Formats: sequence, C-alpha cells, structure tokens
Amino acid sequence: MPFFHHRGVKIHYHESGSGPTVVYLHGLLHRNWMQNRLFDLASKRFRAVAMEFSGHGESDAPKDPSHYSLLEFASEVDALLRHVEVESAVVHGTSLGANVVLEMLVSYPTRLAGAVVGMPVLAGGYPFARVIFAPLAMALNTTAPLVSAVASALSRIPRSNPNLGVFLDIVPKDPRQAASVLRGLLESTPRPDLSCFRGIDVPTLVIGHPRDPLHSFEDAKRLVEALPNGRLLVAKSMLELRLNPCRLWPEIESFYDSCLRQFSETSAG
Repeated sequence: MPFFHHRGVKIHYHESGSGPTVVYLHGLLHRNWMQNRLFDLASKRFRAVAMEFSGHGESDAPKDPSHYSLLEFASEVDALLRHVEVESAVVHGTSLGANVVLEMLVSYPTRLAGAVVGMPVLAGGYPFARVIFAPLAMALNTTAPLVSAVASALSRIPRSNPNLGVFLDIVPKDPRQAASVLRGLLESTPRPDLSCFRGIDVPTLVIGHPRDPLHSFEDAKRLVEALPNGRLLVAKSMLELRLNPCRLWPEIESFYDSCLRQFSETSAG
C-alpha cells in the first residue's frame, strides 16, 4: 500500500497508468475510491493518482481538531506531488476536494497545470454546511458506541464494488475521529470570498449541478465569473460522475489534455 509521510502523518494514495499526472481528491469523510470511475477512465491515458486526506481512509488520523483545515489538506497535496516527483499536475477535487483545490489556487498555484472544481461549497452553501455539520459532529460524539457498532456490521460487507463502498462509508468506523475532522474544518474555514480568485489565471473547470443546497449551482456559476480562466460544466446530479461519467468524460478529458499540453509548452519555452 503506497504512502508517504508529511509533518509526521502517514498519507495513503494509489496510482495507475502512465503519462502526465492527474490527481483526484475525494469528498468529506469519504475515501479515494469515491472517484473510482473517473480514476479508471483517466488511467488509460494519464498517470492517475488518488490521495486520501489525513483523517480519512487509510491515512493517519490525528485526534486534534486543529489539525484539519483546507490549508493543511492543500499542503498534503503539495507533499504528494513532491513525493511522486511531479512539478505540476491537473488536480481534480470533489466537494471537500474541490474546496482544497480552491485553496491550492491561492496557496500553491504553480503546482497546478489545471484545476477541476467539482461541487464546491462556497458562500451559498456555507450556511447550510454549518447547519448540518455542526450538529452532526455533536451527534457523532454522543452516539459513538452505536455508530461504531453499525460501522462494524457494515464492514463485513465486501467493498468489491467501489460505488457500494462510497455509500457504506457514510457511516464512519471511528465516529469521534470523524467528529474531530468536522469540528476542525468548521472552526478553520471562514465564509468564502470569491474576490481572492480574480487574479488567478490557472485554467479551471468548475462542475456544478442544480437543486443542491450544499453544493449550490449559483456558487459554481459565481466562481466561474470570478476566475479569469474558468469555465462551467453542468452535471445532471451529484451522482452522475460517481455512477455514470460517460456523458461528461469527453469534455473533462479534453480539459486535462489542454491544460497539460499548455503547461508542457510553457515549461519548454
């Protein structure tokens, strides 16, 4: 099982394929197999790498909530790129992963040949996120024995189908640890301000979908307007790219190609 260490924390990842690198980042309290279908498609033409943030999956999980922040997760992606000896890559994040990509646009822009921001949680979804995640963190702490028992029962179900694993992993095996992740992110994440992206010209594909109060479609549209080099791709629902990405894959693949080719030409020049 491949891993690397960053600031004393072991970070798990896996990779497949060869060629220019595309990195996949998962959603909150999920694992890297959340991006399984996209990962498999990408590995046919690219070096696909999927990382699990600290506190998630097989990565180490510090107990202190103050460890968990978008900036810390972005630094883990930067460390991953150094570990796999890649100067720059397309980084494709979903939900939490999308917000980490946005943090990278601000803090590590030179590491991004291109950015894919799927289902970001910004100003429109921010109040809803606090309404649902603060009580969830409290509930995970107070009902930890019951949640652990349910997770233990679900762990007996084989994860041979990654899509099934995505749904089963909604119940965390260590609820108190999951609560620490939620608390850390809630305490460290201010209300998003899109003005910080106006001078960033990294090619960015924003993927949004309608009828979702957490991943607001209006947020996706406003983000595209704020980014000098942003474009919008509309999914039918939050599950389309998880379950059946074939309709959107050609445009995503073309975006990867364009970004990586442009970065290669710029570096050569």
